[in-house]
Amino acid sequence: MKVKTAPVYYWRPTIGQMVRATLKLAFDAGAKRFWKKRDVSFTSEGETIEGSIYYPSRTLKSPGVLLMPAAYGLTAHEHSLAHRLAKEGFAAMVVDAYSSENTDGTLNDDSRRGRLERAALDALKLLQSDDRVYERWTGVIGFSFGGYFATYLALTRMERPPRAAIIYYGMYARLEPDFVKLNAPLLILQGERDARDFVTSAKQAHDCALRNESECELVLLSDAGHQFDLFQPGSNSTKEAWQRTVSFLRWHLYPDAIRIVLPG
Repeated sequence: MKVKTAPVYYWRPTIGQMVRATLKLAFDAGAKRFWKKRDVSFTSEGETIEGSIYYPSRTLKSPGVLLMPAAYGLTAHEHSLAHRLAKEGFAAMVVDAYSSENTDGTLNDDSRRGRLERAALDALKLLQSDDRVYERWTGVIGFSFGGYFATYLALTRMERPPRAAIIYYGMYARLEPDFVKLNAPLLILQGERDARDFVTSAKQAHDCALRNESECELVLLSDAGHQFDLFQPGSNSTKEAWQRTVSFLRWHLYPDAIRIVLPG
């Protein structure tokens, strides 16, 4: 699969945003010990990859969501988001798949990118095989670097493709023909104060998907930068993105008989 050069980062958080992000990570890390989860591991390309699944407390079985983290790997922030998704009724899985492979050149290296793509596939299959997950009602969320792998899963032909994919500030430039293969409805959440390349790629991906008659929604958040959910945790953009995330997942992942739509 051909992939253009990863976006160049021009956006930088302010000192205040960095302080808020640090405090949020510290809070999430402290609270993580009290969250109920099941630790899991699987082998992909001969490597052992570890992760965790957070389950809803009041259901025996639920739709599943795979979270692919940003470039620096799995942190307490992704654990926090998975826990929040579990409270919304989803079995949410986080994986530590690429903590040491986080350079811009990774996506242009066929071997390294291929290993990570297969790890994402194996992670989704593990989630789908879980006894407490509806195997045909699973989705994926990708954050920044993880957005590439969420998009990859939405484009890849497999026995049980994801039924929904959400990209948080992580749409990477692609050749237009790739979007002919889009298997899942796509929601792109993109801050307009992010790096120019990310904003442009999000708009181009949305246009490509629509030209190929694929279901794709682009939400541009005017006051949001890169990783706004971490650096701007209390902002209107972060609140809107979360509401849209939950609504999108509920609409596409719940079977018709039990589908739930948020008010409004």
